[in-house]
Parts: sequence; C-alpha cells; structure tokens
Amino acid sequence: MLLESLIFALGAIASFFVGGNNISPSLGILVSTNVVKRKAAYFLAALSIFLGASVGGLTMSKSVRGIIEGKEGYTTFIILSVLLSCTAAFFYLNRIGVPSSLTQMLYPSLAVLSLLSREYVYFDWRAFFIALILWILTPGIAIGTVLGLYLWMRRAIHSEARLLRQLRLYKVLILGAGLLNAFVLGANAIGLLASAGSFSTPIYVTLPSYGMAAALGVYVASKKGVLTMGFRLTRLGYLGGVSAVIGSSAVAEVLTLFGIPISVTQTMVGGIIGLGFRGLDRTSRDRS
Repeated sequence: MLLESLIFALGAIASFFVGGNNISPSLGILVSTNVVKRKAAYFLAALSIFLGASVGGLTMSKSVRGIIEGKEGYTTFIILSVLLSCTAAFFYLNRIGVPSSLTQMLYPSLAVLSLLSREYVYFDWRAFFIALILWILTPGIAIGTVLGLYLWMRRAIHSEARLLRQLRLYKVLILGAGLLNAFVLGANAIGLLASAGSFSTPIYVTLPSYGMAAALGVYVASKKGVLTMGFRLTRLGYLGGVSAVIGSSAVAEVLTLFGIPISVTQTMVGGIIGLGFRGLDRTSRDRS
C-alpha cells in the first residue's frame, strides 16, 4: 500500500512540474500577444491542460501500463524507481535552465530496469523502438508541417483585404494555437504519467487527478518560462508563432491518438528551427 501511494504521489508531483514548465508555449503566445487578459490566459491554459489529461489522455492509458508487465512487486518497484528518478532529474534540469523531456527520460529508464529484471518482467520492446524511431523523425515532420501551414495561412490571411477582418483572424488563430498546445500537452505528457500511476490507482482517477496537478502547476510554476517562450514566439511574427504552435501540436496530437508518447516541446522546437532556416521570422508583415 505504501509503494502504491508513493507512485500516485510522484505521478502527481511530476504532473505539477510538467504543467509549470511545459505550458510555456501555450501561455507564452497568449500572454505576449495580449489576445486575452493575463488572468483569462492562465485560466484557459489550465482548463485546456486539465481537459487534455482527463479526456485526451485516455488514448495514452496503455502507454506505460501496457508496455511492462510481470510480477506485481517487481513492476511496482520499477515504476516507483523510474518516477522518482525522472521527476528529480526533470526538476533539476529545468531549474538550471537545461531543456528536458520527461517522456524521453521515462521510457529509456523503463527499458533499462526491465532489461535488468527480465527474468521477472515483460517489456514490449517493439513499442519502445517504435517510439524511439518517432522521436527521431518527429522534429523533421514538424518542420515540414509548420512550414506548409505557415505558407497556407499567409496566403489565406493576406488575401483578406479588410484590416479588421485580418485582426480577427489573427486573434482566433492565436487563441486556438494556445489552447490546442495546452490540450495536447495534457493528453500526451500527463496521459503518460497517468498510465504509470495506474499501477497503483485506476486510470479514471489518475487522469483527472494528474490533470488538476498540472493545472495547479500552470498557476504556480510557469511565470519565468512563459516570458521567455512568449518572446521567442513573437519574434517569429504572429503567423510564424501561430504556425509553430499549431503545426507542432497537430503532429503531437496525431501520435497521441495512437497512444505514442512524444515530447511536445521538442516537436515545437523542430518547427521553430524550420521557420528560422527559411528566414520567415524576419517577415515584418506578419506583425501587421
């Protein structure tokens, strides 16, 4: 009972840190563009990540629970060890300013401990290697998706002659980008943690509980990252920033629907790098 309680608690703590650290793109684009008031931006981001975890996270319910099986005592100890080490490393790395992905810590850690305990537990290596390959491919896919979305959106908006209509479109796109990113973060990252927590508590409890923890993290631990990411996104221009957030979030959501854990932040970085290579962040008309 003690180990199960610790697993649930560690999952909730990790969800809190994910909400505080990884919500930066979503909140950053909302706050830096003033598309809504700051209080409303925080509320909408917190609500979106909660809904993402509670509803969208269902597709991730087997992402950990289904990849490792075996004797109950061994699997419980492995999950507890992985959550403890990954949560501590994630917190420390983000505290010293080193970008990190809890997802990309958790899966390899599970693989290593399962290998060491292979006589007592079963690990789905096929699912692990599929995720590993997609981690490598996803930034490139995000680059293509973001660039294609940017070019399409630029034509669509600039074809609108009325300035007031353009401004309304910008507002809708920015708001949609922020909410989509928060929802996908909740569905994928928090859904992954809820799957790990389901070794101790039913998934219908861990999903909303961890969603609440992530939403609390948005309010308590996100301010520094929001300012930094908001500045970086707005430097891309409104269309560039929106394209990066929507395009990368869409790629991550597709993988989430298939129950594949992915770093939402890394996917977005790939999209931002793609825009930078094309020099699209210098397009001043995106700011009009």
